[in-house]
Amino acid sequence: MNKCLYQDGQDEKITKIMKKILVSRNIENPDSDKLINIQKMKEKINDELTYKIIGCAMKIHNTLGNGFQEVIYQRCLAIELEKNNINYKREKEMPIYYEDIQVGNRIIN
Repeated sequence: MNKCLYQDGQDEKITKIMKKILVSRNIENPDSDKLINIQKMKEKINDELTYKIIGCAMKIHNTLGNGFQEVIYQRCLAIELEKNNINYKREKEMPIYYEDIQVGNRIIN
């Protein structure tokens, strides 16, 4: 079964990326407590569904990189969510209310 979770070895890769970001922002010591600890982040994401969704998004980002139009990433996320049996709705129309009166609709994505 194809699961959308972080793959082995990604923690180190993500940590290196975070260090580069901190260095590029002129943070003197990228190994300081300002560096995101991936293990603590995983512990904070204790909801399995949230963890799977983030894993799907990370898989898409790692595969495609950046630079594509948003619709491309939306389509890829739809594929990954379906592969992982995660229910979703794309571009759902939601009502907008002002003082309990519906004043319009908005499509959210």
